[in-house]
Amino acid sequence: MNAFSLPIHLRKSKKVQNWSQKVVNVPWSGEVSIYSLVVLLFCVAFAVFWAATRQESYSWVGQDTLKSYIIVTTMVG
Repeated sequence: MNAFSLPIHLRKSKKVQNWSQKVVNVPWSGEVSIYSLVVLLFCVAFAVFWAATRQESYSWVGQDTLKSYIIVTTMVG
């Protein structure tokens, strides 16, 4: 998600440009931009929510979203 959302948001907002340039030191991976950290936390929360509700009738939306990002990521990478 970070690879897709960063270019879109960088063109739109000056605040996001500042977030993408500021870094924090994370123990397990070193220096990471604040924007990447926020996107990572959102992605983890989204995946955990989907995993907890995957048996519900509305969970297909989350599954399709996750599949789309995985497919595009493998095509780009």
